[in-house]
Amino acid sequence: MGSIVLDNAVVEPWSFVGAGTLIPPGKVVRSGEMVMGNPFRVVRQLTAKDREWIEYAWTVYVKRAAEYLAERSE
Repeated sequence: MGSIVLDNAVVEPWSFVGAGTLIPPGKVVRSGEMVMGNPFRVVRQLTAKDREWIEYAWTVYVKRAAEYLAERSE
């Protein structure tokens, strides 16, 4: 959602980058961190509930994309 990740920056799995966030060159967002801002800062650590929501949300988006593509091919 408008975030910018610049050269050689790393966003590790199971991290969360807020909308409009800037990750400068060479910086690392560690697994389990929620980051926001320009430039980014760590807001907090993700909870188990956050991880459940992330898992749910991406699966819903994948399902909706598949449904959309199936409808277009009819």
